[in-house]
Amino acid sequence: GTPTWVERYTFTTALAGAALGTAVDISDDGLRIVAGAPLENGGRGAVYYYVNNGSGVWAAHSTAKGTSPDADPNDRFGSAVAINENGGFVLVGAPFDDQAGTNSGAAYFFAWGSATGGTKLLPTFDTGESGSVRAGDLFGYSVAFDQNMLVVGAPRDDHSGKTDAGSVYVFSTDNTAQFAKLTKATITVRSFDYFGESVSVDSFSARNSVVVVVGTPGDDHLAENAGAVYVFRSDSMN
Repeated sequence: GTPTWVERYTFTTALAGAALGTAVDISDDGLRIVAGAPLENGGRGAVYYYVNNGSGVWAAHSTAKGTSPDADPNDRFGSAVAINENGGFVLVGAPFDDQAGTNSGAAYFFAWGSATGGTKLLPTFDTGESGSVRAGDLFGYSVAFDQNMLVVGAPRDDHSGKTDAGSVYVFSTDNTAQFAKLTKATITVRSFDYFGESVSVDSFSARNSVVVVVGTPGDDHLAENAGAVYVFRSDSMN
């Protein structure tokens, strides 16, 4: 038969312009939600936590929201959010963070329900780069999280002599040193590909195998701005 859908709960904020709901995610067990409000507090941003008691009743968590430990105006913390399978940890994008250069971006990995703190991830220099070349990368524009794998998109990354070609970073919760930086093959990279504007990840086989999916809406492979989806796999993560 036709499924019946019932609206159970609505969560709101009284803070004008906060843009709550810009990004949302829910744990695999359906009991924990994280929601981004990237324009709250002058664009410093926040994430809100909601919890289900296991009997279908939703409420704001006792720690209602989390904020960046080093927030600046217009960082837009909460523009992208992801929660791991059991709801224990979250990954939050702040794509306009300026630590590695103006609008270079950042992402934060921390326990769900935390008021602030956690591990800050930043875009890194490519071979031969220095200074503020990460400016404008928008690292943290997209994020994904599964098992121990953290994936962060930087769709405005300039590389291979191309503007806004885009890249994707892969990290592990076991060691947040960068595992890999994924890009299109050099021969196919074009300006304004925006590789990494969306990302997804699946970790399986006892965390040894990982598949990363990358959206590239500006890809010109078959037609101008026709877009493309790229799939990467590794079977040697352990």
